Amino acid sequence: MTAPFIIDQVSWHLKAQGNPETRAHIIARFWAVVDFLQRNGLTKQELASSAGEIADDFAIRSDDLTDRGLDLMRKVYDKWLTKVDEGQDPKDVTMFEKKLGR
Repeated sequence: MTAPFIIDQVSWHLKAQGNPETRAHIIARFWAVVDFLQRNGLTKQELASSAGEIADDFAIRSDDLTDRGLDLMRKVYDKWLTKVDEGQDPKDVTMFEKKLGR
């Protein structure tokens, strides 16, 4: 069994040298993913009930997710982040939906 790990954390993006994203953009994309995961039963518990609950120290951790949720994140998250970095609306979680089969 793999030890729990952090998949992504807000502060990593806030502290990244040269990151052109605003805090609001970072929060929006974290919320888009968290909301999707929660709506589809891919988290073990509620991580946040709104974007307003996502603070700078907020993280998505491997042990927050069901096995199916972790598998989905491994397959899609980095590709989705790349698309968002290229200008895709962070609310567009189509990549997650397609991989989940919805």
